[in-house]
Amino acid sequence: MVVVIPKKRRDGKSSFLKLVFYLSFREDNPGDIPVTADAFFDRPSTSKIAVFDRLIDYIDRHASPESQQLITHLPDGSHRILCEGVLCQTNTLSIETASSEMNAVASNNRRCLDPVYHFILSWPEEETPEDSHIFDSALFCLKEMGMVDHQYVFAIHRDTDNLHCHVAANRIHPLSYRAVNLYNDVKILHKACRKLELKYDWKPDNGCWKRDQNHQIIRAESQYPSAPRASTQFEYI
Repeated sequence: MVVVIPKKRRDGKSSFLKLVFYLSFREDNPGDIPVTADAFFDRPSTSKIAVFDRLIDYIDRHASPESQQLITHLPDGSHRILCEGVLCQTNTLSIETASSEMNAVASNNRRCLDPVYHFILSWPEEETPEDSHIFDSALFCLKEMGMVDHQYVFAIHRDTDNLHCHVAANRIHPLSYRAVNLYNDVKILHKACRKLELKYDWKPDNGCWKRDQNHQIIRAESQYPSAPRASTQFEYI
């Protein structure tokens, strides 16, 4: 399994919001287009409310409340809902109120300009994980990021060549209103993927971490040398 994480700009203006816009309009494109953070479009709004609303709308495929079917309540208080063929899991009150709940919490932290955290877990074509294992994987990744108590919406999309799960989470804690630190999130999530591959006997994939011959998770050697320090000032992400 692999994880897709949007890149961040070095000028402090997060490119994540552009990724949300890209994902929101992805339904107009062929279903076999890969989900990556490489293609962005200008967004119509940068407000927290607009970002959460657009992301949740994309994740649940714009499902109306009438089309939603409660599947099960889980012991931790979260629940799974079927939204027009898209199976979702959330710890908010409902899918239709998820963005409003996240906006309400995020509004209590004015220092965090980008409260939305979004990544995608993707499996190769030959892998057919169970729905419960997919959601457990998403929750495990949030736990590794220190966000297990944060608001989230998970959604399994099967309309592309590779089964994948979207994870949309609120960086702002619902009680302390503190924003989670995203430092080293790529390495943390890559390592989480290796752990999950071992747990569920999935095919190992590449990343910042790898499995050795003894099935121990070790750091992967960098394929590229570090850029000269002076050249980094000309980089633009």
